[in-house]
Amino acid sequence: MTTPDGPAALLPPLASSGAGEWTARRDADIRAVLADPRFTVPPPGPGGPPGTVSWLRASVSRFASGDEHRGRRALVEAELGRLDPGALRAAAHELALGQLAGCGRPGDRVDVMRLLARRVPVAALAARLGLADPLRAAAAVTAVAACYFPGSDARREQRADAETAWLVAALEPASLDLTVARIAIMVQACDATAGLIGTALHLLQDRPAAGGGRPVSTGRPASTGRPAAGDGRPASTGRPAGGGQPASTGPPAGDGWLAGGDWPTDALLAETLRRRPPASKIRRVAGASADVAGQHIRAGDRVVCDIEAAGRDPRPVPHDAGHAASAGLAFGAGLRPCPGPGQALALASGVIDAVRARCVLQPGTPVTYEAAATRVPEGLEAVLR
Repeated sequence: MTTPDGPAALLPPLASSGAGEWTARRDADIRAVLADPRFTVPPPGPGGPPGTVSWLRASVSRFASGDEHRGRRALVEAELGRLDPGALRAAAHELALGQLAGCGRPGDRVDVMRLLARRVPVAALAARLGLADPLRAAAAVTAVAACYFPGSDARREQRADAETAWLVAALEPASLDLTVARIAIMVQACDATAGLIGTALHLLQDRPAAGGGRPVSTGRPASTGRPAAGDGRPASTGRPAGGGQPASTGPPAGDGWLAGGDWPTDALLAETLRRRPPASKIRRVAGASADVAGQHIRAGDRVVCDIEAAGRDPRPVPHDAGHAASAGLAFGAGLRPCPGPGQALALASGVIDAVRARCVLQPGTPVTYEAAATRVPEGLEAVLR
């Protein structure tokens, strides 16, 4: 597994896919790109009138560069600094238990994705960011998140415009810059956290039992400790995740992933982030020519960083101080890491803890993924205990 000529050789160096596009799959190559200021995020397109989703894209740190990015990011970091991960985990857990308690009786089936995966994390954030109606805010944020990246259809964009305007009004009298930062925190957490919850539970429901044998479900409560500090970054950069294609109904064969044992929620999330991160690709554009891994990248060329492939690299670069190595590159690295990995893990943990306490997962259930920038299961069925 760790010999110099072993599995690492299966991960090719930075390679051109033609038409000015490159793909980076090795951990070291991806970190080199993400740490180089010559590589910037793709622009979001033209802005729009205040209160529209196009205005939001043009106003957030996520799509900005240089000093503009640093200034906007500082506001986001200050807001996140007020949100204690332990308190968020407890809040998400309590809210998820409440939602489960109100949706049926023992033996009833529930769709975890529809009921909890987006609604609970965003509502928990909304309550702490000053919104009076957190569940209404979660619905608004979900609509905006569907159009956060450019290219959505006109009907969705129209709804997102209306919900962006609602969020701006709901966050008054905060300054417009602070309002943008708060909306960005919720929007960027929405799909990525939902994807992490759904993928982790899907993997848990079909993990092999200790010593082999059939997959097992679990109804055990998970550990209730605080999540490990995250590796760092973006919960929002991603790639199309299958467009409704059926996913594998179990963990990858032969690599020992989740094989047996009682997996605490924190360990489950760390392994999910390393192997099947919700945002599996990060994109950059070369603002100037650069040499990476022996390849010459021309100004204007695009680089796709394959985060999921890098999770299989047996020779990763030592992680940045203060970031969890087990999460790999799922939260990014370099100049633009996700500002709130601890909060994201806390929200996901709280929901998963509640599901494990109150539900029995159903092994062998195929899962399809939304056709979106982030890998989010369309549904995930469980039975109430």
